Amino acid sequence: IGVRLVGSEMCIRDSTNTGELPLIIHTVKSGGGGIVPSYSREPYLPGARGKIEIRYDTKRVGSFNRSITLKCNATQKGIQIRVQGSVLMRPN
Repeated sequence: IGVRLVGSEMCIRDSTNTGELPLIIHTVKSGGGGIVPSYSREPYLPGARGKIEIRYDTKRVGSFNRSITLKCNATQKGIQIRVQGSVLMRPN
């Protein structure tokens, strides 16, 4: 997510389905407090672009290092995406 100011909370993770079959995301779960992921429930056809939106509670000032786990039809084990950054106070 990088450096954010209080109140600037969303990050979008874009990706492309490089496989030969549709990609189906079953679940996306956060691995810690303050992270809320959302994603499309529609399958991503081969070559299609998709996104996962990640919201972080920017009322928590300071550094953070969390992960989200994505479960899909491409692998038996989950895919982890690291989410890290810093939240700074807005200057007066």
